[in-house]
Amino acid sequence: MNTSAGEIKSVFQNDYKNLCVFAYGYVLDKDNAKDIVQEVFVKLLELDHLNHINNLPAYIKTSVYNACLKSIRQNSTTKILTQAEHRIPSENLTQENQIIQEEESRSILKELDLLPKECRRAFELCVIHGYKYTDAAESLHISKNTLKTHIKKAYRILRESMKYAQVLWAFIGY
Repeated sequence: MNTSAGEIKSVFQNDYKNLCVFAYGYVLDKDNAKDIVQEVFVKLLELDHLNHINNLPAYIKTSVYNACLKSIRQNSTTKILTQAEHRIPSENLTQENQIIQEEESRSILKELDLLPKECRRAFELCVIHGYKYTDAAESLHISKNTLKTHIKKAYRILRESMKYAQVLWAFIGY
């Protein structure tokens, strides 16, 4: 199928609102959801060859989904690093403690990326973003109990993988 700018414009006019609602279910920010959807359409219009696209609406929805995940990953990275920076007053930090703090932040981010997709998404929504179980479960289209199971599994995996960091922090006195 040969995809043209006219077809992209048609999908934009017909599906823009639905795609924004879809994106909002992941990023939980109205303006960010709109920006993500618009960026996906702009990128599509900038591409020269779109002959590989057989089902344009499905392709766009998948692109929006992937852009949402990228946005969540970037935002959660920023929040985790900011939270770690504010955990210890900066005037009391020695150079050694700063290095340890940076290593802890990198370690946490690396471990979050290693979680299974379902566990990571549930953990990010409830623990990092602070959403209620009911809202997060609805957003992920799973039951509340399944969500709780994913979060418990994420905590268990993180606890096991972060034992070294916990022992290190215990010796330092944090």
